[in-house]
Amino acid sequence: MATEENFRALKAIERNNLLVPLVGDFGGDKTIRRVGQYLRAHGATTTLFYTSNVEQYLFQTDAWRRFYENVETLPITEKQHLRPVVLQHALRHAADVQRWAEVQTLLDPISSLLAEFRAGQIQSYEDVISRSN
Repeated sequence: MATEENFRALKAIERNNLLVPLVGDFGGDKTIRRVGQYLRAHGATTTLFYTSNVEQYLFQTDAWRRFYENVETLPITEKQHLRPVVLQHALRHAADVQRWAEVQTLLDPISSLLAEFRAGQIQSYEDVISRSN
């Protein structure tokens, strides 16, 4: 986690059994939307949404647009979106190029991400990553 405070917050969420893994098509019309319906029906909210590496694959088609439309249906309070990012680095040794990946965890407020999406400012995965911190 980016800070000790973030780590402690996530640890508390896990300790209180509030971490809910989702399996499904995030660009589809069921998984995320049904979670949102369930949370609203029970007076609960989403405080953290961790996408693993799902987003980069959704951007290979237009599924990313449906994904953000689905995220808009979640009841959100803390408005934090957590995503891992694989950054490629290259070293050159003579004619060889060795590559390795470094994984970084970036936080991104959901509300401003969705505002940029609605304004048409998100058009690629690079747009999403460049706004994360």
